[in-house]
Amino acid sequence: MTDDASVMGPLPTGLDASVTGVTELELLQPGTVARVEGLLSRTDLNGDLVKIVKKLKSGRVSVTSLDALRPFSVSIKPENLRACASSNDALHFDGDGGEQSVKLEVQGADGRWTDAGPINLIGTAMKKDMSAETLMVMGSNRRAYKYRHSADKIDENLLIFLHGAGDTHAMFDRLGGQMNLPQTATLSISASVQMEVDNGNQGKFVELPFGLGFTWFEEMDYQLTGDVLPPNDSRRVSSLARAVRLMCALLDSLAKTYIPERVFLFGFSSGACLAMESCRAWHESGKLPLGGAICVRGGIRTKSKLEHKKVANHATDVLIMSGSDDATYSVSMAKNESRQHYPDPSKVTVHVQKGKGHEMITSEEEMRVVMNFLSKRLVRRTTMPGIT
Repeated sequence: MTDDASVMGPLPTGLDASVTGVTELELLQPGTVARVEGLLSRTDLNGDLVKIVKKLKSGRVSVTSLDALRPFSVSIKPENLRACASSNDALHFDGDGGEQSVKLEVQGADGRWTDAGPINLIGTAMKKDMSAETLMVMGSNRRAYKYRHSADKIDENLLIFLHGAGDTHAMFDRLGGQMNLPQTATLSISASVQMEVDNGNQGKFVELPFGLGFTWFEEMDYQLTGDVLPPNDSRRVSSLARAVRLMCALLDSLAKTYIPERVFLFGFSSGACLAMESCRAWHESGKLPLGGAICVRGGIRTKSKLEHKKVANHATDVLIMSGSDDATYSVSMAKNESRQHYPDPSKVTVHVQKGKGHEMITSEEEMRVVMNFLSKRLVRRTTMPGIT
């Protein structure tokens, strides 16, 4: 690098931002948030929010990115940094002051505000354990699920993984660790779990024949023909309704630890169907929307009894990852079923991956789409001076 920025190495993806009201560049201290501007050698960094790490003997300032999806760590001349919360470039909190979570916006040189993502103003970072109610709902078989704390020890969000028919939760637990989402715990569930609901009654999902594992509901005639059941088949409809009821019971129990906007679902195939159907049922019960749902090669298939009735609250945002060669849950099916049966089709985004069939995400391009969806919705906690 020549004049204004030099690379210092990779940055872990966890976010731990501290926002201050500093307005003079010479007062920039470690933890201060600033905006990069005027770089010549790294013009791609201009406009990015960064956190000050330390002042260097060279006169430069060491900074790290606040964007978990584009991490970087560089040294920059002070004149290429503008402290946020100044008269010209401020942090604007869109809330009434009584909320714990507000939208953070950054005002650029042109005077326009751009969304920098939701920020939680609670001052104390913490890990969260599942509540006693959630543990009770999840049942006694602790090997049927895996709860993983966020790598940065701040469990502000929760991502729930639902596998496909015959799979296990183990691979999704590993996926959650690899994604390394900032301030996000993960809960990977096996369909072998026996939930305790309705005053101690056990709620089971579906065991496949011949020792092939478990699934969430009856997609096929597992007893006689092995044929795929049509969406309106009574066995499919009733078993799916039971699975949705159990999932909503779990979501209800999580309210002791997480507010709905911080809970996300990630499902593959039958798990994707359960995720999207649960989002609809959650909406129809009058609950606040979840943070979002990612449905890989699957989604909603059934009509709702409340399909022609309006519910006051907003529906959960859904990302459907569809494969152009998927014959099980085709692109047209993903679009048409969502348009016909989801409470608010405008909340559904369908990404079509060329050349992909009915299979899990394997490409960097697909994962980038997923991470972009999450980055716009995950809530981030930051420590604020004077706020506890």
